[in-house]
Amino acid sequence: KNTLCIMLSHAKTDFTEIKSHFEAFCSNFGIEFELKEKQFEFLINGRSAEISTKFGKGFIGEISSEVLNNFGIKTKTTVLELPIM
Repeated sequence: KNTLCIMLSHAKTDFTEIKSHFEAFCSNFGIEFELKEKQFEFLINGRSAEISTKFGKGFIGEISSEVLNNFGIKTKTTVLELPIM
């Protein structure tokens, strides 16, 4: 099983930025997807979604400050993870 993981970490990253990278990836590889707002305990509520494709389900969003603090990360971070094959 192959998994696509993308993580962006800089002061201005947000849900919109990581979503645009994901959309570009899907467009380039002809992958159809659906995003549905969903809360994950490690992501910021209202800035996260479940990703659905023919390969399965994953997540996308902004990592919560609590999680970032637990790992000593001081920079805003966004992430996505999705099975792709």
